[in-house]
Amino acid sequence: MSTTPWVGSTLTNVSYVEQEGWKKLDTEVTVSSTTDNFTDGYLIVNITDNSSSYDALRVVSNSSLNVSGNALYWDGNRIGTIDNTYDGSNGILRIDFNAVAPLSNSNFETGDLSNWIINDSYTGVTAQEWVESPADDDDVPDGNVDADPLYDDHRANDVPQTASVQSSTIYEGSYALRLDIDGHVDGGYGTAHGPLVISTGFTAAENDSITLNWYAADSGDWYDVYGFIFRDDNNDGVWDDDEEYQKLFHDVGSDTGGWITTSANVSSNVAGSNVRFAFLNGNYDASGGQAIGSYLCIDGIVLEISNTMAVNDTMVESIIENIEYSNEDDNPEVLKNYSITLKESNYDVDSNTAVINITPVNDAPGVPGNITNPLDGYSVARGDTITVNWGNATDPESDEIYYDVWFYNGTWTQIGSMVNTSSMSFTMPSDNVTEAKFKVYANDTLLNSSEVNVTFGILDAPEFTYTPANQEQLTTYDEELNFTIESTLLSSFEWLVDGSPISGSGFSIVNTSNSSYCLINASQYINDSDFFMDSYNISVVVNNASLRRNDTYSWDWTVTESSATDEGEDISFIVNGSVNTTSYGNESYVRINTTYDDDLDENGLNCSITFVEFNTTENPSGILLKVEVVNKTSINVSGAGFTHDDVYQYIDIGFSNETLVNNDSYSRNIEFRVLDKLNGGSLVINSVALKHLKTGVWETYTPTKLSDDGTYSYFVVYNVSGFSPFAVLADYSSSSSTTSNDDDGLPYYLRKQLLEQASSEETEEESPEEPVNAESSFVENSENTEDIDTYQVTSSSSGDTIKDDDGNTLTMVFSGIILVAFMLLLFIWKKKKDEEQ
Repeated sequence: MSTTPWVGSTLTNVSYVEQEGWKKLDTEVTVSSTTDNFTDGYLIVNITDNSSSYDALRVVSNSSLNVSGNALYWDGNRIGTIDNTYDGSNGILRIDFNAVAPLSNSNFETGDLSNWIINDSYTGVTAQEWVESPADDDDVPDGNVDADPLYDDHRANDVPQTASVQSSTIYEGSYALRLDIDGHVDGGYGTAHGPLVISTGFTAAENDSITLNWYAADSGDWYDVYGFIFRDDNNDGVWDDDEEYQKLFHDVGSDTGGWITTSANVSSNVAGSNVRFAFLNGNYDASGGQAIGSYLCIDGIVLEISNTMAVNDTMVESIIENIEYSNEDDNPEVLKNYSITLKESNYDVDSNTAVINITPVNDAPGVPGNITNPLDGYSVARGDTITVNWGNATDPESDEIYYDVWFYNGTWTQIGSMVNTSSMSFTMPSDNVTEAKFKVYANDTLLNSSEVNVTFGILDAPEFTYTPANQEQLTTYDEELNFTIESTLLSSFEWLVDGSPISGSGFSIVNTSNSSYCLINASQYINDSDFFMDSYNISVVVNNASLRRNDTYSWDWTVTESSATDEGEDISFIVNGSVNTTSYGNESYVRINTTYDDDLDENGLNCSITFVEFNTTENPSGILLKVEVVNKTSINVSGAGFTHDDVYQYIDIGFSNETLVNNDSYSRNIEFRVLDKLNGGSLVINSVALKHLKTGVWETYTPTKLSDDGTYSYFVVYNVSGFSPFAVLADYSSSSSTTSNDDDGLPYYLRKQLLEQASSEETEEESPEEPVNAESSFVENSENTEDIDTYQVTSSSSGDTIKDDDGNTLTMVFSGIILVAFMLLLFIWKKKKDEEQ
């Protein structure tokens, strides 16, 4: 290959202002070739440096040069064709000067269906003008067609169609197009067609020659195939019924017996721009069995120009001088090189280069994205602080972008200037305006974008009434609780438990336009025979459609299976201890810290229980403890041997595994604390006792004092019989002689009982009551009065009147015995105190 200097002078550099539009590259070009003949040659213009998809080239008509579609004419004679791929887009333009016009992927050698439009859901022919009956084909026996052969008989959802490029059945090269149809028709001897493929457009003049190769065969029944060209007047890639067409072939049969070459001259009714090929596969049910299947292959499509003129230097000069450049990039590369390459008829090739200098222009930023809060047509609560959100804008030159935000409620007021994020906070006015607007501009400090805006309403914010008013709720397992909410605005409501919509059974919900209630029966909703205790978050989401606003209110609901009370309102609070387990061989020591200072009972007292411990040979893993601090007025003191005033605090100690703790454990100990000072009085140490309600009877435990930190005295009782309700008893007195915290003599509550008993017996008249049981609480509790560290368990009973064998009342005798015993105890105590001093 040789080269020939074809340009008499260098190409002129181009000055181009950003987005200037179409501009000629060079208007004075000299072409001087060796042969003055470019037949079978070409011209290529190419942006070689910094090219982009924004670079565009085209050739325009001027004087003798006429451009129509992809065809170039000189004084009415065809001289060249614009390449379908290098058509000027992406900065490359190629013009071929030969008789054979290039067609896009006409031989399918790309190995795919690029530049072809596929319809593989073709619904069938419907007696269009070009449709022919299979009976018109000589190969079809007379009468072997259905009643309406111009209409297809597709069975619903049973006519699969495929289009592919394959290499097994080809005419030339490596690939060919194949169209397949299968399935069934409704009715014997019917037809079905598809798929349909359509090429990209090309320019063809009358009498231009078309040549193509096709092959068809049955794969289940006979084929019924078509080939056309049509002029796509609206260039939409669809063959409309009113668009002109030319039929290239139609055939019905079982096998073409090999490739068939079809040649045709373009007719005048089709000639022009945007001419397209259309190929339609189809099937004829020649057997009458309704099952179908056939295929059509296409390969080697050629368009040959009928009226051509040899291209000379003058024509090429005119073509180059009428090539225009355009670039719509908002931020283009400012320097681009381009080249022009020519090939002569003797295959000589030469090229020349020049530069396109682009002067950049600052462009305004793009419009910000839509305002997403608030949305157009919705409302915002009066006086609410909202976040105004909008979509980011972009800048063509990637300049820094800022936003200006305006608010309208009768007049426009700028509320944000040079905002560097796509959101800002704004407090709605509390005046009487019912409609307002926002608008947002983007700017790059020099230019503003167009605005984006939104119109919305302003309403009074909703107000809510809730019950229960206290968000911390505590009930027992057998109770039900009604949660209600009422809004001042029309609303919808959704009830949730622990963040999920409430479901299951044991609840009922009633909604109105502005209120809702949710009634939950704990035992039915939880439905757990081994229930111990759990907490649930009950929430209601209130939605106001106009405000696009969700308000959520919630309650923390604790449910407990209590053995101390049936009413959750009697429980002041619950303590869950921190469990610490130490294991030695097959034995476990469990100690639970229940010290808790964050809540007070109805008397202003913290939880008195500080530690609970026990030993067990069973596995205590996962065990849970709860200490319910219960209103002491809920105790049934009838027959208890003490009054509500004697009770310091009432508590219920429970475990999740009661069998293990109450039956399979030992060394059960409880540590508790009592305030040293209460209501101006000082704690009487010997008055402190721990009462345990077991199977309806109150057991008494005398505690051992452990320590005193100046606020609390700390005690322990050992070997309790189990865990259930307990009452801490304590008395306070302002008399230092009888309430000293150092008094280690007779337990106070025993002295108190003795004195009360004596006083009662002295004034009591004789009555016909039954004799007292010899194992009364008084007798038991009097046996070990000298040692406060010795724990004692007694059963309380009411005092009975004592009589002799004859039934006579012995009240005075017994009263005297009591007084003597009391005086003797006081003497022993006083002597002991003197010895200590």
